[in-house]
Amino acid sequence: MKDFDPKTITRIKNISNKEYGKAYLDLVDKEFVLHYPNKKVNSILDAQTNEIVILYQKMKDGKRYLTHLVKPIDYKIIEEGIRENYKFGRIFQVIAYTGENGKIPFKDTLLSNLDFRNKGWGDAVELAKISKTNQIESIQNEIYTMFKPFFT
Repeated sequence: MKDFDPKTITRIKNISNKEYGKAYLDLVDKEFVLHYPNKKVNSILDAQTNEIVILYQKMKDGKRYLTHLVKPIDYKIIEEGIRENYKFGRIFQVIAYTGENGKIPFKDTLLSNLDFRNKGWGDAVELAKISKTNQIESIQNEIYTMFKPFFT
């Protein structure tokens, strides 16, 4: 999906895997189950199939990075028992994927100026809920440009 409107980048979600210190950086398929914390099961279907979600994560070096742009492909909750606190998920399609070597430092983006306290931790929160309305388009355009080399 190389051509899409940056305005469809509407949500952001923190991902983690404390066991490995990184999450979803070994993807081989274009579709994967994006897991949510069990306590966020009610928010799994919030993202619409026409919305693109930014995924970011804190790595072993203690810094946050943007690593994926993804979009949900349907409205089905998947239950898996792989990780005890992350049993539920949804199938997402990869739109852009930086891999380990191309990850985008969070601090180098407009997102670093926003207050993420109690937001985006587990659910795919709307950018409109964490940024001022006049910032959203700038954020969307910046993210689109930064991920462009990684479109799948």
